[in-house]
Amino acid sequence: MTDNYEFMKSTEPQGAELETPYVSKNYSFINDINQGVYSNNGLSLVQFDMSSIFNSQGFIGTSDCFLTVPLVYVQAFTSDVSTGALVAPAAGGLNWPRLGLKSGYWNILQSADLQVNGKTVEQYQPNLNVYTTVKVLSQMSQDDLASFGISLGMGTSLDTPNAIKFNNLASASAAGAFPAGTGPIGGNGLSNCAPFATSGNSNSGDQGALGIQNVGAYNKGLYSRLNRCVDTTSVAGMSNLYGVAQNGGGSIISADRLASEFKPTFQLIGNYMVWYDVGIIRLKDIFDSMKNFPLMKRFDGVLRLYLNTGAIGVGTVVGTPGSLVASSSFSTFTNGCPLVVSSLTTAPPATTVGIVSGLFIAKATQTTMFGVNLGLSGATNPMPSCRIYYPMVVLKPEKAISYVSENRAKRVCYTTILSNQFSGITTGSAFSALVQSGVSKIKGVMIMPFLSASTAGLLTITNAITGAGIAPLLSPFDMAPNQNGPLSLTNLQVSIGGQNVLQNNNLAYTFENFLEQFSIYEKIGASDLGLSCGLISQYAWEQGSPRVYYIDCARGNISDSLTPRNVNLSFTNNTNQSIDILIFTEYYQELTVNVESGFITM
Repeated sequence: MTDNYEFMKSTEPQGAELETPYVSKNYSFINDINQGVYSNNGLSLVQFDMSSIFNSQGFIGTSDCFLTVPLVYVQAFTSDVSTGALVAPAAGGLNWPRLGLKSGYWNILQSADLQVNGKTVEQYQPNLNVYTTVKVLSQMSQDDLASFGISLGMGTSLDTPNAIKFNNLASASAAGAFPAGTGPIGGNGLSNCAPFATSGNSNSGDQGALGIQNVGAYNKGLYSRLNRCVDTTSVAGMSNLYGVAQNGGGSIISADRLASEFKPTFQLIGNYMVWYDVGIIRLKDIFDSMKNFPLMKRFDGVLRLYLNTGAIGVGTVVGTPGSLVASSSFSTFTNGCPLVVSSLTTAPPATTVGIVSGLFIAKATQTTMFGVNLGLSGATNPMPSCRIYYPMVVLKPEKAISYVSENRAKRVCYTTILSNQFSGITTGSAFSALVQSGVSKIKGVMIMPFLSASTAGLLTITNAITGAGIAPLLSPFDMAPNQNGPLSLTNLQVSIGGQNVLQNNNLAYTFENFLEQFSIYEKIGASDLGLSCGLISQYAWEQGSPRVYYIDCARGNISDSLTPRNVNLSFTNNTNQSIDILIFTEYYQELTVNVESGFITM
């Protein structure tokens, strides 16, 4: 393959005039039409009217459009979960790592839909963040992660697989039952929220000292995301780079000057800990249609985004620093919680029994969690509203004329999805169900298992939290959907139109099958030119970081592909816990677009 590539490169014509077909490429932005008003309670609807984007001399590059979301996340300690009496955070620079976000800013997105010329190009589908997670992890390389992973909210490394813990109901059955304390480090359920090592001095997330396997390991990926927000509080021993300097010197840049460039920062406002951030989401990551649209003079699109916002209350286990517990009964997040409450062995102030954390767009709004109102912080992001940035491209005249004349009926093919969910699949049980009916041009079926909410129930010890357990996607301790644990599915089979896709009817799906079905799948994990990409390694997949099951259904006869067919799924839950599953059915969609007018037909 390398020889072919070298030969083909040698045959390509070269010249200064062939370097680029562009005269210019400049970015502009439009604001949403919410006018700075967001519900910030459960799903927050953000809308964009992109019909005003037009330039008779230029073309819009939809594949390079990206969304910016001004984020405010606030945390407060309380000594009484009924009255909401606040506890002042301890001084000394110990608060900046207490709250962060899960890997990838797309996790603030629950669902979205797109209309162009009044026609539905992408229909509303829930759990879009779960699907986007797998798609991005399969497309990026290690170099991509190092270059711009931090810009996409992924940090400089992925969540550490060997730091995952499962704190089940038996982890602390009574006061003093857990070794050396009354509760396990981390949170109830699947947990990977420790950003610092508890023993040794490892800086790679692994164990720093000899001991029980994976004890002392920590989440280096979480640390790299927390460290993105610079601490602007004035404390002795600080680096003097940001905020107010110590030791009589001057800092390099103040907090207000950082705000002018939208730099992520942390500060204390009274008894509230406040983080300002700007989430960047590439539209081509969430919608394949945005990636495949050609350059157009007009994009008459309406984009609706449903963002995960809200507040969640977390109880602290007295006498056990770093031990936390959460319940869905004390959360206003409805589908997914992008927040991560860090497990730190440096405990909050001694009188703290509850921690309230909230995620908001643009500014903190009123909350009533544990009697705490985070809106009283007055926290407001320097960016007042969400934006979409788009490039305006001017082609060289000779290129523009031929491009328009040859693409008045440009055919566009893209991948879209249908999703559904099944809950409460008990340990060892066989599952079989109709997943979708009447679907044509099927590309693949993706299965993402998660532990059921009941398995992440409450620790039976005295704390501020009562009520039900919490689902992984809603947990502030779980890195889901980026991690879901080593959940094993065996006897896996997908049938389409009554025909089995897999030859083996009793497939014990392993990483080898994952490679066969997914990583060598050219539309996601490209293998062109002998190159291989993707961030899901064998160790990560087997450890559940994440463990995703994919069945390639694209191969087959054209006549079968064009015929609407039913999709059935069967497997056996080969784990010791009850699970829920999300299923995404990928299929091809086509449309025709006039690149000059922007009109589409479907």
